[in-house]
Amino acid sequence: MAQNRVNDTEGLQKLADGVYAFLGRDGDSNYGVIETERGLVVIDNDIRSVDRLQEAIRSTTTQELRFLINTHNAFDHASANYVFARAGATIISSAVCRQGMAQTGRKKF
Repeated sequence: MAQNRVNDTEGLQKLADGVYAFLGRDGDSNYGVIETERGLVVIDNDIRSVDRLQEAIRSTTTQELRFLINTHNAFDHASANYVFARAGATIISSAVCRQGMAQTGRKKF
């Protein structure tokens, strides 16, 4: 039986042409990066790893950031939204996710 192993490296792993996973180190959260015809899409983010995520993106693609998708409002999936917004990304989330960030954002972020 295969054992589950915590990832001991961090960075973008190519999944398919133009599709990457940013694998967090030591069980940290993972994020998606997708190259599209309209630009780069990032899925989720965390302020604690945003610099490393951005550097990995810069070293992998020259596409311009267009969209950031939040899958939910947990700190480790949305805490660096402002970094991506300042870089020009349009942030996309469900209404429930947006409401959760609005209600608890100042306390958790």
